[in-house]
Amino acid sequence: MERETRARTIESDTASERETLLRCVDVVQEYRRGGDGSFLPWRERAGVTVRALDGVSLGVREGEFVGIEGPSGSGKSTLVHLLAGLLTPTSGRVELAGVDISDRSARERSRLRHRNVGLVFQRFQLLPSLSARANVALPLVQSGVSKRERRERAFDLLERVGLGDRATHTPGQLSGGEQQRVAIARALVTDPPVLLMDEPTGELDRETGSNILDHVIEFSDDRVVVVASHDEKVLDRTDRRVRLVDGRRDDAP
Repeated sequence: MERETRARTIESDTASERETLLRCVDVVQEYRRGGDGSFLPWRERAGVTVRALDGVSLGVREGEFVGIEGPSGSGKSTLVHLLAGLLTPTSGRVELAGVDISDRSARERSRLRHRNVGLVFQRFQLLPSLSARANVALPLVQSGVSKRERRERAFDLLERVGLGDRATHTPGQLSGGEQQRVAIARALVTDPPVLLMDEPTGELDRETGSNILDHVIEFSDDRVVVVASHDEKVLDRTDRRVRLVDGRRDDAP
């Protein structure tokens, strides 16, 4: 895929903004825990306030592979979801490709996310009734890409992650490692400048997880890659780590 196509999706006019493709500044994320233990939107008045993130700042430049580490409940997944625009912060600012998305509507955030972010989730989130190729091609439907081109681009990515011979298989016919490779191919099919991963190897054995990281690193040279993980084998392969404890940064400058 041509890199200049992806570069045009970055909505930024200055060189410094193009370099730092992902940024959050003093973000706070609060939830309300209802009486039944469920989480409610932070604006709801019922229940007890839970602060998942407390004044976290982070900037990631093009070409960086950053690991977010910390114990369970430290805010890793919440930070990934904020950076992707899946959540809006209670306070603070989130910038995606030079655009402040903190107060954008859900529709605007979705548009910016589709153009600029690839997401890889721990549980894959593949559609069980679709083939591997159709799952990978799905994000291209929203972009208006023709069926022929969708199929070609999806198959090309599946070949690059070693699954060309499994393109017509459904998720139920694939191993966990194969499903995760499909999820990575899907995240990259729009050629986004930002790749965000939440515990991408959490359900995989060590060898398969290492192979998955090989594929990620292959694609990471000229894009932002952020991975939230508790796996030292994953974190050891990042350029730098950001440690969260109780929703706050606890890593050395």
